[in-house]
Amino acid sequence: YARASLGYAYRPLDNEKLNVLLRYTWLNDQPGEDQISANGNDDGPLQRSHVFAVAASYDLNPEFTLGGKLAYRQSQVADRGTSDFTDNTAMLAALRVDWHVVSKWDVMGEGRVLFTEETGTTETGAVFAAYRHMNEHVKLGVGYEWGNVSDDATDIEYDSQGLFVNIVGKF
Repeated sequence: YARASLGYAYRPLDNEKLNVLLRYTWLNDQPGEDQISANGNDDGPLQRSHVFAVAASYDLNPEFTLGGKLAYRQSQVADRGTSDFTDNTAMLAALRVDWHVVSKWDVMGEGRVLFTEETGTTETGAVFAAYRHMNEHVKLGVGYEWGNVSDDATDIEYDSQGLFVNIVGKF
């Protein structure tokens, strides 16, 4: 397993309304036949990927932030125990809205679409979460994810759904 990322962030100090992150990720994930993954199964695919992504957020006003992500994945995948790699190219788009409800509470909603070129399939997903600011540097959230689309373009198993807890640290 090897993963490397290189990115560039645009976040001006004098005006934080617009934030942009450009990122390239290289992934070479080739587990052995008997290796068990983090979710407890041993049948996940082999993957070699290049992912190019841009994510941005814009503060419309003090209460609402609009965000989005576009990603392109050029990858090859194979079943475990084989070296028969096939192309698996995909494009991901996500649109997000954050609402600062009151002094210590935020809610967010995100819609996602993933188009896989070789199979011509389109998958959709959505996320909703509520966050409580614990202090100036930490917020704790709980939410639910529907569908089969992760915001991580290297996730090729399309099984990201269900309840989650998220802790966010910030400087």
